[in-house]
Amino acid sequence: PEFVEILKQHNSTISYATLFILLTNTRPIEVCGMEWDEVDGNFWKVPAIRMKNKRFHTLNLSPYLIKILDIMRQRTNSKYVFPFENSHLTNEAPNNLMGRLLKDRKQEFKHKNSDNNPVIHGLRHSFRTWAEQCGYRTEHLERQISHSEQNKLISTYMKYDYINERKVITEHWEDVCLGKVKPNEKARAV
Repeated sequence: PEFVEILKQHNSTISYATLFILLTNTRPIEVCGMEWDEVDGNFWKVPAIRMKNKRFHTLNLSPYLIKILDIMRQRTNSKYVFPFENSHLTNEAPNNLMGRLLKDRKQEFKHKNSDNNPVIHGLRHSFRTWAEQCGYRTEHLERQISHSEQNKLISTYMKYDYINERKVITEHWEDVCLGKVKPNEKARAV
């Protein structure tokens, strides 16, 4: 929650993109290149071209994420949700911002089992670890972070994306990030 407050106070295109990365468990390339035509009501449909596994990915948009989109819509007249000059934010922009914002406090935000400084990709690790510890099903979590199915047979036949189950998980994660619930709250029924 403290990092979320730091980002909210920064109140910039980059800080809102970083919040989007945190709350959707996505990669910087997916968020920084986000276009308005990918938003469909309460869903964000990320095209395959920006996905690491080259398969389109659909994510739930919570009311808080919709609020961020409303802020960005008021600030920009670009086809990109998070624009920079004549294009979109670079994939490194959120990571650079995180480094600047936590410059003197990196030790506080470092994972207790790591010597590495906090980085944007670590937000995905934090989500995945937290959700596993809460007791959410692995297949739901892997689908949320859009990992490729290791078993090619399952990958061929499994087309269900667990969108409803993932909505419960991401709303729980958002509540943790916004400080509405304790991180050790057990998994919610999906």
